[in-house]
Amino acid sequence: SQLPRQLFIVLDSSGSMAGADKWGNAVAAIEQIIRSMNRNDKIHLVEYSSSSSVVFENSNDQKTMLKDLYDLYP
Repeated sequence: SQLPRQLFIVLDSSGSMAGADKWGNAVAAIEQIIRSMNRNDKIHLVEYSSSSSVVFENSNDQKTMLKDLYDLYP
C-alpha cells in the first residue's frame, strides 16, 4: 500500500493573480490535487497577499477543502 502524504500548498491571492487566467489555472491545479488524493493523505493550504492565512490544515476532507478553495479569490 502507498504511504500517506503530507502536502503543503502556498497560493498567491494577490491582485496580480487576477489577470491572464492565472487564478483559474492555480485553483484548477489545486482542485486536481485534492480530487486525486488518497484517503490517508493530508493537505495544508496557505494563501497570501499582503498578509497570509491558513485556509485549511492537516485535512483530508475533500468536500470541505474544495468548498474552502472555491471561497477564495484574488
